[in-house]
Amino acid sequence: MRISFFGLPALFFVILNKNMGLFKKFFCAAQVAADDEGEKKENRKFQTLRDDGVRAMRMGETKFATQCFEEALEINASDIQTIGFLAEARLRMQNYIEALPLLITLAAEQPDNFEIQLLLTQVQGKTGDYEAMHRSVSGLLASHANDARVPYMAAESAHGKGDDFATIAFLTQAIALHEDYVEARHLRAEILAEMGQWREVLEDTAVLTKLFPDNDEFWVMHGNALTNIGNIETAEIAYTQAMANNPFNREAVLSLGRLFEQTSRLDKALVLYDEVIEAQPDFAEIYKQRGGVKHRLHDYIGAADDLKRALEINPDLVANFEGLHSYA
Repeated sequence: MRISFFGLPALFFVILNKNMGLFKKFFCAAQVAADDEGEKKENRKFQTLRDDGVRAMRMGETKFATQCFEEALEINASDIQTIGFLAEARLRMQNYIEALPLLITLAAEQPDNFEIQLLLTQVQGKTGDYEAMHRSVSGLLASHANDARVPYMAAESAHGKGDDFATIAFLTQAIALHEDYVEARHLRAEILAEMGQWREVLEDTAVLTKLFPDNDEFWVMHGNALTNIGNIETAEIAYTQAMANNPFNREAVLSLGRLFEQTSRLDKALVLYDEVIEAQPDFAEIYKQRGGVKHRLHDYIGAADDLKRALEINPDLVANFEGLHSYA
């Protein structure tokens, strides 16, 4: 016999109501168990992704590591350690823009962590946000002014804002704290060169070439400073050393060649340019320089050929030719 729900005795509903707590407890416990199992599964997945990312970083697979950390943070977006791992991965890939918000989070979580605050300041500079960098470094100057990296960061900030005098002052402060601070001496030498303060440049380049005798760029800077104070013989040695370190340093070649021309050693300049063109036949500036030397030696046809070749390689050089008509 089928019994309609609406025909059930009232007593049944009394019994049902009394036992609803039992049913509810049974079904809720099952749901909680399911939720716990799901949470454990997510935690295991999170841990696996993070561990895979760490292993990938150790193996140099930074792109894969980044993907692992990103997926891990989709599961647990507030895990500070994983945020730090992802920030490191993005910094290794020089992806400063995407690393910046992660560093801001880390800095907010660890306001007393000097290294993180310093790293945030540096990355703000890398992204070109010199105002934010200035605010960050101002706080660091108040608390860690005796760490040479802090005035150096202040110098980077000032340089980004176009204040060369403040930049020089901060760099000098950094160098006073750490005499062999290569980056500080390099930047100071570059700015002083732009200001035409060649004797001061020489002070820095002398240290740089002593610290890194195999660095061709430092030898070129040293040669430029020597040339501009009139020490031609030593400048020639500096440019020659730069070329010995790196025969393809074009600035070194051009500088040495111009030095030969300025001292009327045109034959030596011509030999130098011939050797360089043989090794670097697409070097437009050298054809231009050689053309100028040939013109001074009255080889007008050779000069015209070189200048024509220079323009074929780099048409923009035409703006730099003075008296081009006289070479034809």
